[in-house]
Amino acid sequence: MATGSYIGEGFDQKRFDTLLLAAPVSFEGTLSQYVGRLHRENDGKTEVRVYDYIDVTVPLSAVMYRKRLKAYANQGYSVNPDHTEKMDMLSAKAEALRACMTTATQGEDAADALLDTRSDGLFEGSIVTATNYAEILRKDIAGCARSLIISAEYVSQQGLSAIDDELLRLADRKALIEVYVRLPATAAVATRTRIERNINRLRAIGRIVRTVESCSDFAIIDDGLIWFGGIPLLGNPRSDDCALRFKDTKIGENLADGLKRRSS
Repeated sequence: MATGSYIGEGFDQKRFDTLLLAAPVSFEGTLSQYVGRLHRENDGKTEVRVYDYIDVTVPLSAVMYRKRLKAYANQGYSVNPDHTEKMDMLSAKAEALRACMTTATQGEDAADALLDTRSDGLFEGSIVTATNYAEILRKDIAGCARSLIISAEYVSQQGLSAIDDELLRLADRKALIEVYVRLPATAAVATRTRIERNINRLRAIGRIVRTVESCSDFAIIDDGLIWFGGIPLLGNPRSDDCALRFKDTKIGENLADGLKRRSS
């Protein structure tokens, strides 16, 4: 057990392979310094793990986690909720670095192609980037059988257009579609008008739309497949945004219950 000041550059324990974050941080440089201590090579060391804590019911906690998630993605980490997948530490880090270099030299499309050689982009327990999220989300919605819940901090025409045809087909399959949109009481008139216009567009094709004072960006598909993180699923993501995609029925229930308590 140590505070941040004791696990900086001077901490050099090659056997160190597991980090448990007991307090949240948001600055990428600080987190990169912490996890960097895990990356010392040692005989027999093929995997490193970080256990991160997040309280999704606390907005500030969720915001800080989204920032940490970007740092994890840049370091080549993948999510492993059931501890069933293993990835060689050095291979993961090298892959992330190759993708960053490819983006810089050949563009984001080439980087996506490089990452797709490891997987079809749909493996559970993955970190999804802004460059390929729409295609993966569309496939998830196409495979939805019963219900879809989307929580959106921001809704834009562009974000809706990216998936609205799949949402329409899902409505035709009689699946339950619920969308929760952030609409704070302090919103300016122009902002409120824009949000209400997009809400009406959502309702026009058979979706249940509710407003909440505050929320995080996430989706729950068929009660168990979850998207959570920094990608605005109905908005305009930035190039470095990313989200977790994983299965966990219990977390899905907790997220859905929290939304229902806050909805108006």
